Amino acid sequence: MYRIDSTKEKPDAKGLLESVAKMMNRGIRVGNVEALYDTCIEIQERWKKDIKQKYNISNPNSSAQVISYLDSLNDARVVEVCTSNGKWTSNKQVMLELSYYGYDIGTDIVGYRTAKKYADSIKSIIDAKDSSNLIHPSVTLTKTNRISYKEPALMNIPKQLLWDVVVPYKPGSVLISADIKNQEPSILINANRVKSLQPALQADIGLYEAMFSKLPIACKLNVVFTDGMTPGVIDNDELRMMDVQPIYYTPKRAPFSGIHIGSMEGPEIQLIAVTNLIVPLGTMPVLPESVVAITEKGEMLTKASFELDKNAASFKKAMKSGGIVSIEGILTDVQFECTGVLRKEFKRAWNAMSYGASKPGVKAMCQHIDGEMLYDFFTKIPELKEYRSRCQKLASKGVQSINTYFGTELYAGEPNTKALRRVLLDLPIQGTAADILSLLVKHFYEEVDNRGYEGKLSIYYTRHDELIIEAAKEMVDSIGLENVVNIVRDIVEHQVDDWVPFRVDIEPVHEVGVSTIIESLDNEDSE
Repeated sequence: MYRIDSTKEKPDAKGLLESVAKMMNRGIRVGNVEALYDTCIEIQERWKKDIKQKYNISNPNSSAQVISYLDSLNDARVVEVCTSNGKWTSNKQVMLELSYYGYDIGTDIVGYRTAKKYADSIKSIIDAKDSSNLIHPSVTLTKTNRISYKEPALMNIPKQLLWDVVVPYKPGSVLISADIKNQEPSILINANRVKSLQPALQADIGLYEAMFSKLPIACKLNVVFTDGMTPGVIDNDELRMMDVQPIYYTPKRAPFSGIHIGSMEGPEIQLIAVTNLIVPLGTMPVLPESVVAITEKGEMLTKASFELDKNAASFKKAMKSGGIVSIEGILTDVQFECTGVLRKEFKRAWNAMSYGASKPGVKAMCQHIDGEMLYDFFTKIPELKEYRSRCQKLASKGVQSINTYFGTELYAGEPNTKALRRVLLDLPIQGTAADILSLLVKHFYEEVDNRGYEGKLSIYYTRHDELIIEAAKEMVDSIGLENVVNIVRDIVEHQVDDWVPFRVDIEPVHEVGVSTIIESLDNEDSE
């Protein structure tokens, strides 16, 4: 494993640019992209024909035509998914949402549009390749020092389609992908020393799944200090008859589906009732250890935990003079999983919050998860709260520069204060990722030279958080592909200082097949 000492290692963005420019000067070989393009067009036309027959929509790219059809359905679920503040949309997110709920039009529209996107991407490769089937993109650095490819825009090749387009430079060679998993959230967690989330970086179930499992399923307890009433838990109807204000508390909807009592085979929670506890004046309350959850099987008790701030002025006053103290608690005997649409939505929202998304913004993008709950959970993590506050203070002062973890200075160039805050949140994370990539490229070349693999192992090109390595046929034939992969793993796996090591997926690449990709769009979940 490559141990990166940030006090000694110095990233070199200019050196990275020069190195990648040499790779592009040599060129990237592409396969039979003409046949691939024809396949995409064929699939695109098939989707288009089906959409015309099923929905009488002649142009699936036309939002107006798609929305007109959706509106004509007079379906409450469709309206809920496809409108926001009274405005209709037919973007990819809502079409996938409809597909999730079983509406074929969602699958069909996304299928057509994705096939078209793939076809357009491949066409740009065809237009740019030379007679030797090589493309030579020009390269520049973004403001975060990441590599940007143009003519053609190499990063626009969908990752799912990449290995149907790119082939080894030399015949018989093998391409090996070294993909740094969840690099940006890993940097955010490590660089800010987020103690509560660091174990998630090593969780077998996955980073987002592990973070999702930490979501607190909230419940509420109202402690009613009063004399003349029987102490203990009292339901809403009884409380209302006693004329205690506020007189009624409605159960709260579960923050997302799939929350089960006890185990994943247990009943699923639909609503969580508010618990009301009558306590005599001057008496310290004994907090309940369970609350009522409303499930498909009816009302059931489930375990809960409440914490009472006995020193709070509001508590002392209510205990002495009467009144109501509301206490937030969490359910402690529930199970839930981060899969499918929940995972996609959680990942999208989490990354948006990492770069400064507001509470209204998170609520707007969340259809299956309580966005307000998610936002509150994220912003209450002390280390992330401090990071956001620090960037906000810099933005309010109009500060345009900020350093990466390695001390590389980056410039925002953003005059708008609100936008500046988001840019300042973004720069250190992406900039640190670029720093790490530059160090990995330099380290790889040094190791290849030191180990005597010159001419046998080389970097073909880079994709933000991924190195594509080319292993010569002679090396693969000599020691076997598995040993080559292990050598690459030993070179590129890395750890910065005392951070949790990055996870790097290292494996030979293979063609996927565009038809398979496009016809299983409901499983699409690109990084």
